[in-house]
Amino acid sequence: MDIEAELSTATIIALPDTHSESTARVKAENLLRSGKVKIFFIEFQRSAATTNKILMAQYGTSLNSAISEMLDVGTTEKDAEKILPAYFNGINPGDNQPNLIKLTAIAIGIGVQVLACDMNYNLAPDAFKIMGLRENTSLFLSEGLSLRDTHTAQMVSAYLRTASGLGTGRLMLWGGNHFSSNLPFSHYPDATLQKHLRDTGLAVHVATDEEMKE
Repeated sequence: MDIEAELSTATIIALPDTHSESTARVKAENLLRSGKVKIFFIEFQRSAATTNKILMAQYGTSLNSAISEMLDVGTTEKDAEKILPAYFNGINPGDNQPNLIKLTAIAIGIGVQVLACDMNYNLAPDAFKIMGLRENTSLFLSEGLSLRDTHTAQMVSAYLRTASGLGTGRLMLWGGNHFSSNLPFSHYPDATLQKHLRDTGLAVHVATDEEMKE
């Protein structure tokens, strides 16, 4: 499949990312710079926020509000790259390049909406309790991945239902272990983000390694 061409449809193109490798990230940058992307979904907590009072006053407290404000005022890629680190608290310094800060800055400079839509991890203990699981269940193993994927699918679906002008150009960069095609199914039977997205009525294509290297 020509995934750049597929961005002209309503299908979400999901790039399965290995955080320590560059393949999916470089592909994301290339697709962003192609001009075909209108909305870019990233694996970072939707609750991410800054404690910098100057930035809070100028751009808002949360990462998502800051992105929207920077887009509204036409912030350049260079300036966005200086501002964003204060909002990306907890980003792994070992992540390969281009990292989420760089990719978000690129998107802002081009005028592409970015949405951090991983769940707020602070809500997980109560959610696990409701599910009949231990409150300290790992967010990075089967049950935790399923919980996060459910929250992500709900947020993506709700956003696309209410946003205007985003019927095409839908790109997602997300950990490969959230997609069943990228790991032994028996290991993480519920870690199928594409299934949760499809359950909300969205079309999803998980890019293959070959497609990401094209």
